[in-house]
Order: sequence, then C-alpha cells, then structure tokens
Amino acid sequence: CELEVPAPDRWYVRMSHEVQLRTSDLYRARGQSIMNLMPEGDEHEHWLQLMNEVQMQLHGSDVNEAREQAGRLAVNSLWFWGGGYLPDILPRRWSTVYANDVLVQGYCMLSGTEYRAPEAFFDDDRDYREKSEDLVILDTALNHSDYHDTAGWHEYIRYLETQWFLPVTRLLDQNRIKRLTLITGTARYRFGRFNRMKFWKAFGRFRNHLPGGDRRK
Repeated sequence: CELEVPAPDRWYVRMSHEVQLRTSDLYRARGQSIMNLMPEGDEHEHWLQLMNEVQMQLHGSDVNEAREQAGRLAVNSLWFWGGGYLPDILPRRWSTVYANDVLVQGYCMLSGTEYRAPEAFFDDDRDYREKSEDLVILDTALNHSDYHDTAGWHEYIRYLETQWFLPVTRLLDQNRIKRLTLITGTARYRFGRFNRMKFWKAFGRFRNHLPGGDRRK
C-alpha cells in the first residue's frame, strides 16, 4: 500500500486490493459517540488492531507531550473512513460551486465544474445576469452544531446574516438573482424577488435551532 499525507488532517492510503470494510464518514462521527460507528466488515479486526496500535504510538509521542504542556488537546487516534474507486467522470449539475471543502473540490474536478471559494460569489466582475445555476456551501456551522458550541453558533449566525443573507437578498431585490434555494440540515426553502420575506422567516427558524437540539424561546 501507499500512504499520502497532503495535509495534517487528511491522509490517504492506496491499497493493492479491494478492502472489505464498511466505515462511517467523519462528518457523521464527529461530536458523537463512536461505539456504534467503528469499522465493520470482513477485515474490521485488522483495522481495529491498527487503530489501537496508532493510539499507543501517539500516546507517548513527543509531539503530544509538547501539545499537552502547551494546554492543547492531544492527537490520540486516526479515524478510518472512505474507500472505493474514483469514477472516470461525474455528471455536471452546477455552473460553479463555491465551497471550502476538499471533498467537494474533488467532486468538481471529476465533473469538470468550476470550483471557487465562497467569498468569490460576490466578486465585482461576476455577471449575475448569466443563465447559470450555482451552488454555495457554507458548512462552518456544523463545527459549532456537532460539538454543541452555542456561543460559536450565535457568532456564526451573525456572520451569515451580515456577510451573506443581507447581500443575497439585495441581489434578489435588484433582480440580479432570479431564484434562491436555502437548504438546511432539515428543510429546503425556495424564494424569488417577490417572496423574499419568507427567506427571513426561514432564516429565523434556522437561527433558533441551537446546537444540542435546544431551541431559543
């Protein structure tokens, strides 16, 4: 097998054979109990053993000792997930995708879709009159929701309101955007120029859905 480490939080293993393993993706596992999310399948014992060996190596590492002395959390394991074969090409659904996610970027590369950072959506040279369907992914809220960070959730909601939702509704008013669809973890809302007030009602419901399942009264 071959190990590639393009970033500290993303390691890839290229195997010489098809691995008989079912894993849970990181987005599902973070902030949750992992007892029911461990690798399963014909080769699960090998991978669980490897995970234990990694934990033992990390436990006594100089890097973790330095992290703990600095008051930082120790890196205590690796999370195995993913696996499979890359398709030759994927169908193209969007004109441009605006996101900060390497997995999404990979999908865009496989489908020949233009990929840009979210902030580029408001570039001055962007022609909103073009007939296009764009996708903007703003997923930082998941970091606060998954780890029940209520203070961070409120701060990020304020950022969304001032840096995204107010500018987007102005584009609707100016008829520079014809249609807007807001997709949350539990619902989908569609808006146009003449019903944009429904957008703020939907945003209010999203804003009050606090991490941990609580709701603001």
